[in-house]
Amino acid sequence: MTHEQFLELREKHAYYKGRWGYYSAAMEILKREGYTNVLEVGAAAVPMVEGSQLMQYTKASPHVRGEPATYLWDAGQVPWPIGTKRYDAVVALQVLEHLGERQADAFREMRRVARFAVLSFPYRWKTPKDPVHHDIDDAKITRWTLNHPMKDRLIVPDDDSPKLLRMVCSFVFGESTSGPSAAAKTQLKPQHAPVHAAR
Repeated sequence: MTHEQFLELREKHAYYKGRWGYYSAAMEILKREGYTNVLEVGAAAVPMVEGSQLMQYTKASPHVRGEPATYLWDAGQVPWPIGTKRYDAVVALQVLEHLGERQADAFREMRRVARFAVLSFPYRWKTPKDPVHHDIDDAKITRWTLNHPMKDRLIVPDDDSPKLLRMVCSFVFGESTSGPSAAAKTQLKPQHAPVHAAR
């Protein structure tokens, strides 16, 4: 997805407003790693990666109803109907917080079916009337991701409300058979939004 495509989507779907910062950060990570065999979990109206396959909840909200899903499946229900290391990468942006208490189960499945993952989370939002997004901090994310070491950890401000933060992080689960070698990888340099490494 290019910035121009994103801007067109933003005009059609209110969901995309303010989200280019973390979308672009996630895409830069995937571009750096060179992965094209991608599973997107809970993608919004249009997949982030052209040609990716999709896992979508059977009762998805209207703003995430887009292209037909490869798997109509609740990501919190395990095991997923996917073979081991079927994908080079799995992407789940703003998804895990919606899985009740099943985040760790879903993360275990990500480790099983893919070699790499890019995730994003609402970060330290104070929204007590919206418990799904409220107070997701480092400790909670670490618990949800089974204390697995992060390769990338970026704190990205919302495009429209800079005090609203999201964490974009990546995880290495195993060697890819189709991605470039480590020596061929480039450094992450987000182009379209301020992205700050957390301290």
